[in-house]
Amino acid sequence: MEQSYRTTAEIMEAANQVLAHSRQTEVLFAKPVVRRGEPVKVTEVAGYPEMIRAIDGSVVELRRLYRSIAVIAKTLAEAQNIYHELKAKDYRPVLIQGTEDEYHGGTVILPSYLAKGLEFDAVLIADGSEANYRQDNELDIKLLYVAMTRPLHRLIIYYYGELRRLLKNIGKA
Repeated sequence: MEQSYRTTAEIMEAANQVLAHSRQTEVLFAKPVVRRGEPVKVTEVAGYPEMIRAIDGSVVELRRLYRSIAVIAKTLAEAQNIYHELKAKDYRPVLIQGTEDEYHGGTVILPSYLAKGLEFDAVLIADGSEANYRQDNELDIKLLYVAMTRPLHRLIIYYYGELRRLLKNIGKA
């Protein structure tokens, strides 16, 4: 199935740019249904504490518009750290660790490898930096692609440190 019905054209085009770095000989790029939306935001922050503050601010803002919001980290340990920082917030995020039976909506924090098959109104990707998602690592490319294709409407990617080719040509805020 080549057609993507889930996400906006802007999000699918950005995700396909990441997938273009794959070394697989036969990569099938998803073709978005023409549903326009907000541009993908790639936002640099000074470090981890600033990323947490930025994610918190985005969740508060996005909850005014959307019902389901996901903060996607690369690993479970990273997701647990972010959850620890945000768990006391008014929006009461839920940490998805892979043992849950159901997802009831709201704001969730999860690792990228558990995001496949899920969809959310908005997705915030934590630490999309070169150090975290390396352009020379096939698994990193696939994990980032999966995370980027989960939102229906909005995608914001935060990074600190170096941003290389995987996300380089995707709009920055």
